[in-house]
Amino acid sequence: MSKKIKSILKAGYLYVVAGITLVMILIGSTMAIQNIITYNILGITSDYYGESPEALCQWKYQPESETELDSTVPRSTDYNYQSLEECLETEGSILDERAKTRYAQDMARAISMLIIAIPVWAYHWRIIRREDQ
Repeated sequence: MSKKIKSILKAGYLYVVAGITLVMILIGSTMAIQNIITYNILGITSDYYGESPEALCQWKYQPESETELDSTVPRSTDYNYQSLEECLETEGSILDERAKTRYAQDMARAISMLIIAIPVWAYHWRIIRREDQ
């Protein structure tokens, strides 16, 4: 290959990698900002599908007087809550733990994307700048 073709291919590679990592930086930054706003500023901790302790306990807790009712909603027999308050408290704490775990995973994903993309972009961009001079 001639020197000119090698130079063009090298420049193309450098610009493609720099562009891809720049997009990764934008996505990682957006994810981190979105998580901070959603969880810390707005305080939204409910699950993605609108789970709430009230909705879960409506399905999981059934008072003794309703055990004989014929219902179209299948009831689970795996939960032994003595009262509606116990169900709400337990399910609320479970949902809070899920939200904390999801927040930690989302932030770890965003930060790891930034930790990987920023040095790769800086390295390739430095080479591009050096070759342009």
